[in-house]
Amino acid sequence: IDTRPYKHKKFIGTADIDKIYDNLKVLIDKKSELEEEINKLEEYKKNLEILDKYGIDISKVKNLKYFDHRFGQVSKDGRFILKNNYENIPSLILHLDSSLDNMSLAYLDELFALDKETSKLRKDTDDIIHKEKENTFNVISELDRKYQGLIKEKSDEVYTSIMDEAEKIKSDINTDFINKKDALEEIYNKNSEDIVVELTEDILEEEEK
Repeated sequence: IDTRPYKHKKFIGTADIDKIYDNLKVLIDKKSELEEEINKLEEYKKNLEILDKYGIDISKVKNLKYFDHRFGQVSKDGRFILKNNYENIPSLILHLDSSLDNMSLAYLDELFALDKETSKLRKDTDDIIHKEKENTFNVISELDRKYQGLIKEKSDEVYTSIMDEAEKIKSDINTDFINKKDALEEIYNKNSEDIVVELTEDILEEEEK
């Protein structure tokens, strides 16, 4: 029996209950998330222990550049499908149980070696392509320089030809002018006396009139 005076009694209302429930629900949901995360980590830890048991380096698996990897469980139907199509599936499937033998591990080592060799071939191919791009650029640049040189050379030839032709025409005009001038002077010299006489006679006749 609560013998405290009425004014000291505390009653919890519906709003308070809802608030407490909401706070507890957040904590419960967070607890569930953490438990799920812990379960995943435990499962991952078990997988790592199994891989370590068989000497499989997980870092090599994670660093494969040309092959994907998956960890998980396969259902009974999935195993049946894989078994019937194993030869047609370009992959390596390792069963991390007591059935994992040295042959399967050898295949995994070959996969690592193949991925490494593929990486090397890719690098070598990229280097060759890069060098070919540089060579192509250099060849194009050299051809462009030669082409520009040929254009300038041809332009100089055309300019020189035009100037030579102009000089020839100028010389021909000058020679023709001199020849015509000499011809006129010769005609003048031959006929100048007669012209002077005729002009004098014409003047005298005009004066007499």
